[in-house]
Amino acid sequence: MGDSLIVTEWIEKAIKDLKAAKVLFENDCGNEIVAFHCQQAVEKALKALILYYFSSLESGHSLIYLCKKISEKDETFKDKVKDCAVLNGYYTETRYPNENQIVVTNDEANACIEIASNILSSVNKVLGRNE
Repeated sequence: MGDSLIVTEWIEKAIKDLKAAKVLFENDCGNEIVAFHCQQAVEKALKALILYYFSSLESGHSLIYLCKKISEKDETFKDKVKDCAVLNGYYTETRYPNENQIVVTNDEANACIEIASNILSSVNKVLGRNE
């Protein structure tokens, strides 16, 4: 199992991203930014779990790939791939202006928060954390 200090640092960053998403949502600061922070929270949480299981950091930003990698050690994460696919689209598309600007509704932003919360909860459970 990976170095618990670095795993903890990654999961704490994930928790901060999720908290930021919730604050931004509550203060109507832009749903696209909420969705991005949810994507970031899940990416960091999954990377923490990969560090825990494989003792090495996985590069890349595909939540689908990261979740499938974790599924090699924990089959319960296969059920989370579909949710990861939802958040995956918010990594780049929400951060930069373009002609096909993504619009994130309140319902979608709220769903992103729920997905991120559920995945972080699952990661924390594996890590034996009470958050």
